[in-house]
Amino acid sequence: MKERLLLIKNPVSGMALGKVPIETIAQILSRKYDVFIHITTAKEDACTTVKRYGSAFDVLAVSGGDGTINEVLQAVMTLPENERPKLGIIPAGTSNLLADVVKIPPNMEIAAEIICDGVLHGLDVGMMGGYSFATAISFGCFTDTTYATPQTLKNIFGYTAYVIGAVKSLSELRSYNMTVTIGEGEEVIGGDYLLGAVTNVNSVGAIIKLDPSIVDYNDGKFEAVFIRRPENIAELSNIVAQIFSGKLDNDLIRFFQTDRVSIRINEEIPWTVDGEYIKDFGSVDITMYHSALEVFTLSNVMRERYGSAIYAPMPINN
Repeated sequence: MKERLLLIKNPVSGMALGKVPIETIAQILSRKYDVFIHITTAKEDACTTVKRYGSAFDVLAVSGGDGTINEVLQAVMTLPENERPKLGIIPAGTSNLLADVVKIPPNMEIAAEIICDGVLHGLDVGMMGGYSFATAISFGCFTDTTYATPQTLKNIFGYTAYVIGAVKSLSELRSYNMTVTIGEGEEVIGGDYLLGAVTNVNSVGAIIKLDPSIVDYNDGKFEAVFIRRPENIAELSNIVAQIFSGKLDNDLIRFFQTDRVSIRINEEIPWTVDGEYIKDFGSVDITMYHSALEVFTLSNVMRERYGSAIYAPMPINN
């Protein structure tokens, strides 16, 4: 008997390489699953659908970008642990960070094949104020570019638009005074911070890059970066230079790994989850849930089967 799979498609996501009809994706998946299709019609539709029907399926296959996948993630994490479906990702957005993290190629047909023939891998999920995230949660400079840049510009120029948006945010230099407790109190830092990011990936806001060798999406630990407000132009220049060099641990930039971060602050500030603005929060606790979900990724057999074609762009169908 075949497992039941719910295929969720966001019809307006980004610029998938070689837009593949949903019927083609469903046909590939039907080789192994009984496939049910849901086309989203509005923001939060994917979340509502999964909350209502998710536990009735063995697999959720999501065709969309990070925003759509995050909606599904929010819903899945509300289900009892023993009722959470396995997650399959078919990247189809401007931003496909989670797909990149778990090594899902930008070829939608191969991504569907992975859900049929790939292997399952645990996926750490973070939680803050009732919001779940699998990539990054952040505040401040550099972090708001994915939601502050108009959708049309994102679709046309992709990450170039994100970089432009991030550089523009440099002129604002808004900082927030806070106290940050690392882990169960192993260390406490404080001051005025331009940026704070708690991440499970090696990229924050498409500008800040972490060393991929220290980032593991299933190691039970966050990577965190907090950047202090510079006192002068020289310090600002130093921050920018350190960001672009990838050297993220000095007097102005604090980098650490932990499974828990507590932030105490006397005002509410805007946060993004997986690059999308969610709401303003005051004091928060950010907690890691190790291997909270299972996600399909490439098997060694599939790597041998497809070779270099895995990451080759598909031709654009006009």
